[in-house]
Amino acid sequence: MTAVFRQKARRLHVALPNLIFDRTQEDADRWLYLSQKLDTLGFGGLTAQEQAEWLTDIKGGYNHTDLNRVGNAVAYLGGRFIDLVQHLIDYRADYGVASDPLMTQPYKLKDVNVQPKTNWQRGNYMYVSQAARYLADLTTLRSLLPLTSDFPLVPPDMIDLTLEEANDIEKLLSMLDTELSRVTDVLETYIRDTAAAWFYSGDLYGGEI
Repeated sequence: MTAVFRQKARRLHVALPNLIFDRTQEDADRWLYLSQKLDTLGFGGLTAQEQAEWLTDIKGGYNHTDLNRVGNAVAYLGGRFIDLVQHLIDYRADYGVASDPLMTQPYKLKDVNVQPKTNWQRGNYMYVSQAARYLADLTTLRSLLPLTSDFPLVPPDMIDLTLEEANDIEKLLSMLDTELSRVTDVLETYIRDTAAAWFYSGDLYGGEI
């Protein structure tokens, strides 16, 4: 990995949010309890501890903080996918290796088309078109790499999102991050091995010195 790409990857990795994919039914029950209490008594009817809890990322609900976390993760991954294209070009040039499909990312740059929204505010309503864009970005990222059946599917819609679907969204993003690192390492290794194979099979060790 070149020094420049290491710096880019490090900055992007810092930008990856702490994804949540361990929501449980207990989390959902807690959110429902606080939500119903809020509806009945108002915010002032909550204890100080409950007020603080409600204003944080309650895992049992799905609000603007979840939408922004996923949006930022999508932006992070989109940046990684885009940067990898130029990185491999530079990496092959560093080792004097010609372009070859086996040493190229398994997607086209034009296909990395994500437009995440990352500025959701408390109380914002997600319109149908925004929900479609939200899921389309996830589908786009999932389609860029050949994946095994272990990778979660993108939910078909955002209506009555289940705990499992909410977990799957962020688990998918986490797994894509890991898989992209693995693919990068494989391609870099192949490039280095190709350069080394040419070097050791060339004239330098051909008995002409």
